[in-house]
Amino acid sequence: MAASLLLTGCEARETLSDIAGEFGNARQVDEPESTPVAAPDPSAAGDPSASPSTPPTPEVLPSFDARSAVGDFAPGFPKNVVSVPDGAKLLATSAAPVAGSKPETVQVTLNLSAKQSPEKLLAQITSILAENGFEALDAPAKSGLTAQSAFTRKTKVKKTTVNESLLVGVLKDGDRSLLTLSGTVATGEGA
Repeated sequence: MAASLLLTGCEARETLSDIAGEFGNARQVDEPESTPVAAPDPSAAGDPSASPSTPPTPEVLPSFDARSAVGDFAPGFPKNVVSVPDGAKLLATSAAPVAGSKPETVQVTLNLSAKQSPEKLLAQITSILAENGFEALDAPAKSGLTAQSAFTRKTKVKKTTVNESLLVGVLKDGDRSLLTLSGTVATGEGA
């Protein structure tokens, strides 16, 4: 069951910035720097003769890759990979085709949060991935994450076998757990 967020433009940008900071998975599109700078407010310096200035103009916010989505599955995200566990909130996803891959594959990321232990959240994701044909591998070397695992599956696409792989990491953040899943999976028929 996918959770949805109804966000205004500003809230969506703030959420993407938060996600980029927490996970480092949001891809920012480079744009020329054109952030307006407001002139100092003379009345703030204690000059009683100065008239208050107009409110500062909002800064130009960054654009994010169109292959990313906040609170939903990104266009092209293969739904046969993973679903959102009960009680978890989908934060963001992305799906970017791998140039030149035959059969076609896509790099995916999925970020979510849940008010449960990292171990329980990882167990739920492991169960969902197993139902979708993925096998858990030995956990990668320890890192700064609270819990982590790797997964693989082989999928037949047009008489070719695609070796799909996913890494899942969970970080305890106060009373919630933050999960990121990333990897490369098949996109074609039969996947």
